[in-house]
Amino acid sequence: MRNWSEPRVSERDDTPAVRLKKLEALVVTNALAEGDVQLLAELLSVPLGGRYPALNLTPQRKEEKTFEALLRQLAGLARWHPVLMIFEDLHWADPTTRELLDLTVEQITRLPVLLVATFRPEFQPPWMGQPHVTTLSLRRLGREESEELVREIIRNTGGYPAT
Repeated sequence: MRNWSEPRVSERDDTPAVRLKKLEALVVTNALAEGDVQLLAELLSVPLGGRYPALNLTPQRKEEKTFEALLRQLAGLARWHPVLMIFEDLHWADPTTRELLDLTVEQITRLPVLLVATFRPEFQPPWMGQPHVTTLSLRRLGREESEELVREIIRNTGGYPAT
């Protein structure tokens, strides 16, 4: 569950400086290594405003360091409370996202993390069959089930969902 007193990385009206300050607070709270702020700021399109030196990394090394920073953040979050991660439609994920997910699946064996990934049956991730991975196949909803789902959404929102 999210702690609503924690700073959120981005609000629509935040200035770039406020967004950077929130990112810094989040990174320092969870885990920090040299270059993490720059890497994560670039990933999130948060301008650094000249506050940090540029990282002189090859594209491959930048990707590796970014993955390391993201995994440090995940481990840092999991130290404070269990984490739920959701990846939907993994069959459409780009190779870089799949590589990060593979590394994440490897790391969460040691962390209080529940990772839920949805994908079509033809997608075969490399971590299937590992002892800490459970597979659950779901069938398509039938017409009556789909109608019931829509009725519940309408009932819970007090009207028709926004389009």
